[in-house]
Amino acid sequence: MSPPILLLLAAFVAVAIVGPVWGIRQLDAESSAQVRLAAAREGVDAIFREQLSEETGLRGFISTHDRYFLDPDGPPNPQFDQRVEDLAKLVAAAGASEAVPVVRDIRTIHDRWERQVALPLLQNPVRKDALELQTFGKLLTDQLRASSTQLRDTLTAASLRVEMQLRRTINLTVGISAAIVAVFA
Repeated sequence: MSPPILLLLAAFVAVAIVGPVWGIRQLDAESSAQVRLAAAREGVDAIFREQLSEETGLRGFISTHDRYFLDPDGPPNPQFDQRVEDLAKLVAAAGASEAVPVVRDIRTIHDRWERQVALPLLQNPVRKDALELQTFGKLLTDQLRASSTQLRDTLTAASLRVEMQLRRTINLTVGISAAIVAVFA
């Protein structure tokens, strides 16, 4: 065999080895990103449900003065901030760093709700401005809902981008494999 043919054969063998290895790594990274994005969307929903649970519990407490309505989530809910921080890390790890500020907005809105609505009403549920505080709390919860929707939409868009990349990687991997089979067949 002449040297050019040996070089060509070596190049085909290198592509036959490197192509599938690259494809497997890319597919693994992209599928992992999809899993993280799905987990982040579930995390957004869980945090919003937690806010609604806290608000419902507070309303029950205000109506009955029974602390039973505040269990198990509070307010105040010390786990909320940690869950939001975990969500921010998950969102960043999933490659949707543009969504991290929205996660921080959710934390800010919830902190404001706890400080300006929940804690004053817990201290004195029959205060004169209780209805105004509850109305303000509803507005804050609506803001949190809007931020949660925005975050979910951003994560869905990121997921669609990853899905498109995953399709391209699958097509490229199949194309390389088909070319290798055609050359060596």
